[in-house]
Amino acid sequence: MEEVVEGVTERLSSVFEAGRASGLGEDDISQTIDSFYKELSKKEKATMPFLRIMKVSVLKAAYILLYRLLPLVLLLSSLYSQLQLLIQKDPCLLAQPMLHDFATKIIDCNSCVNITNAVTINSISVMDFMNNHATSLQPVLMKGAASNWPAMSIFSYEYFKGLYTKNPEAVTHDREEGQFFPYSSGIFTLDEFLSLDNETASFKGKKWYIGWSTTDNFVGEELRKHVKVPYFLPPVPSEDNLAWIFMGAPGPGAGLHIDFVGRVSWQAQLSGKKTWTLAPPPECETTCSTFNVTVDTGDIIVIDTNSWFHATFIHPGNVSITFGAEFE
Repeated sequence: MEEVVEGVTERLSSVFEAGRASGLGEDDISQTIDSFYKELSKKEKATMPFLRIMKVSVLKAAYILLYRLLPLVLLLSSLYSQLQLLIQKDPCLLAQPMLHDFATKIIDCNSCVNITNAVTINSISVMDFMNNHATSLQPVLMKGAASNWPAMSIFSYEYFKGLYTKNPEAVTHDREEGQFFPYSSGIFTLDEFLSLDNETASFKGKKWYIGWSTTDNFVGEELRKHVKVPYFLPPVPSEDNLAWIFMGAPGPGAGLHIDFVGRVSWQAQLSGKKTWTLAPPPECETTCSTFNVTVDTGDIIVIDTNSWFHATFIHPGNVSITFGAEFE
């Protein structure tokens, strides 16, 4: 049968090329083959030997595969190759929701089937946390874990603006090496954020919610003078300056999305009150639950944002400021 397919494919290619050489277009050739097949079906198909019927059927199938689907396959292959090249040139493309949602890992739904809320913990040792919670999909709410951090009374828009003003090179570094999340704020870069007028910065005008990451050594060292490694985690290597900061007014925060970061992360609520909506990935939406977790000022939430889709809402009251990082 394989020889029959190869022979028919070769004949079809010859016929197709001959048609092109005579000036016929692909549609003309297609209509000719379709008409031939229909006539053959009417007049001869009933009396044709089985092998003859199979040859004609394979001929039509080969035509469809070669000259109808092949251009589409080639187009998709070309687009995929171009996407690979773009990502190699600019890995930050993976931060775009449409692309990093494609890149998310597939999880075992058995690991989230019984999760209907965050586990609330008031006190725990490093060993117990690392052994029982660090690698689980179960979100953990650590009550009051950041309540004694100096950052709670220091971090503000004015503080962040002053921090970067002291070292303009840090702005350049985080613009090029970090990520900025405008959400629906209309503020699209770190430079724009640091240049807000007083009215906008104090939320007297349009309300906004943004986030950014920093890996700059100067900024990282300054920030960590006011925040601590959470007591339930082991010490962080001194060279690991990656930090995430999210800040905004009461109202909608981040829309529903999933992250593409290297590790599990924690986020400390240094000001304001925020509710997270957590939803399982599509492959588990009929098996696992969607639920909310409310994080009060001074709490820390630990969550695998690579596995849970999440959105946030800032409660009325104070401005929300969140500081976060990843851990092994």
